[in-house]
Amino acid sequence: MENIVSDRIKKIQKQVRKEKLNGYVITDYIDINYLTNFHFGKGETMLLVTKTNAFCYARKLYVSEFAKSREKYCEIFESVDFKKDVLSKIAELKIKKVGFDFQKVSYLDGKLFIKNKFKEAPSFVTELRKIKTKECIKRIRHACKIAHETYELVRKKIKTGMTELEVASILENTMRSKGATKVSFESVVAFGAGAAEPHHITGTRKLKNNENILIDFGCIYKDYCSDITRTWWHGKKPSAEFKKVHALVQKSHDECVKKVRIGMTGIEGDKLCRHIIEKAGYGKYFIHPTGHSLGMKIHEGPYISQIEKEKLKENNVFTIEPGIYLPDKFGVRIEDTVVLTKSGAKILTK
Repeated sequence: MENIVSDRIKKIQKQVRKEKLNGYVITDYIDINYLTNFHFGKGETMLLVTKTNAFCYARKLYVSEFAKSREKYCEIFESVDFKKDVLSKIAELKIKKVGFDFQKVSYLDGKLFIKNKFKEAPSFVTELRKIKTKECIKRIRHACKIAHETYELVRKKIKTGMTELEVASILENTMRSKGATKVSFESVVAFGAGAAEPHHITGTRKLKNNENILIDFGCIYKDYCSDITRTWWHGKKPSAEFKKVHALVQKSHDECVKKVRIGMTGIEGDKLCRHIIEKAGYGKYFIHPTGHSLGMKIHEGPYISQIEKEKLKENNVFTIEPGIYLPDKFGVRIEDTVVLTKSGAKILTK
């Protein structure tokens, strides 16, 4: 853990020097959690990184636990007014060139920083978080394992007459029983025509015999997310159209998993899925990007989309989730979380 904190802070300090800054203020609590390998709540902390030191300001309840193992790499101070204390420390150190992540700061904080002549700076931590370390991948892999095992268990328990909410409850309770701390996002359980809405709101609709089921869910394990979607037919008489569409989505998914590579742009990755669906005449029914990266947040960059020009790198972790949605009929989406390696994508949701 100590090496993780030291290494991450040093990487930010390197960027601070590269941008010819003397300090950098971080307000996003997830970025601070990432850098310190600690779990602060939202709005409970602020971090100042200089060329040689790091100073964390947080509520009293965090101070003693944090100081036990991280004080060597990042000093922590009890605070009820983070901005005031950060500005005081900057004045004390006589730092002149201070940057802040303008993409994540609140409007009011940004206004205050500009007033104090802070410089708008790049999102150093965002870029750092895109490339997952071995420890990050280990945690995501376990979160994915929990989700996949949950799917295999819960699928057997789903019965005609159950409501979408009942199934969602079973999914979420099963993940928690396997060690998940919470869900990555609100679980989607959709029966029948509801599955034709990619972000269907799980409700009280009851499952009928011989209709489709779509479940999209994930969990958080040690601060890292998983994401998985499965679609199948409930009953012994799947329609010919459902079988055709399901096979097509599966083919699209498998093609992307097989061929996506380091160095491709998000646009090129998206095409791997999309061209198969378009060629089969269902292009207008594939109405979302192929995938998104994930980590400490369920949606991170880079994206696998029609507009993402950023190139994919080794140890990016992202979803591959093609789908076809036929209004008033059904929807099919098949999603796995993968890690990109030198030899290609490796599925984690298994």
